[in-house]
Amino acid sequence: MPITPVTMEELAEQENFRMKATIKRLGDVYALANNTISLMSTGVTGYAESRRVFGEHHAQVVIGLGLSLLSALRGHRTQVYTNLRLALEHSLLSAYALANPDDDHFKARTAEANHQKFMRATVYPWVKTNHEEFSIEIKRIKDFISKDHSHANIDQAKRNVRAIEGGDLGVEIDFFDPEDDNSTYADLIHIHYVGFLALHLLMAVNNPDPKLRVKDGFGDEYRVIIAMAKKLIPDDEPEIASASA
Repeated sequence: MPITPVTMEELAEQENFRMKATIKRLGDVYALANNTISLMSTGVTGYAESRRVFGEHHAQVVIGLGLSLLSALRGHRTQVYTNLRLALEHSLLSAYALANPDDDHFKARTAEANHQKFMRATVYPWVKTNHEEFSIEIKRIKDFISKDHSHANIDQAKRNVRAIEGGDLGVEIDFFDPEDDNSTYADLIHIHYVGFLALHLLMAVNNPDPKLRVKDGFGDEYRVIIAMAKKLIPDDEPEIASASA
């Protein structure tokens, strides 16, 4: 049985179809994740030039969350968590940059900066000292992602292939993960949770000395999202747990 080639244009059409179908089936939890990203994207309306680096990292948080949402809707689960991990790391960097805009690391030439050393030696310890509850929770989520999602493993490998019997064994590759609404539901909840965690860290760093301008109606949108989450996430079920992986 020959393997039929597929073009990128065809894959894009299939992705669009899958995205619309997933939104139709899981509209409520999609809205929760989407509204969370929207508030992250539009909630901050301005900041001083001295906080430029904060703004750059904050933008990457929003982009990472958005790419995670697109990946969940289109059936690319590994990419959901790869992008969530990046969003978490940029959320730590944005928080640190908001509070410490004059750090010499931000003045170094990009090619000369040791980003991993900066994270390990400066950013992680600063968050642990000043916002320990966020440090603990972000580490827990990153450990969950590392264990089940961000490294190559056989579970990922099995998602997108089908054996072709007859003569030599062949493999037919599916660009998309199998449709599984339970997994996608969990992924969308996780996207919301990571977005809200990043938002809460930002709010904690910004108080009690506000450095950011926020949109009118920020509190109203925040309360709407809280009400949506209470309806969709059972009280006795952790929002991010390996059982939902």
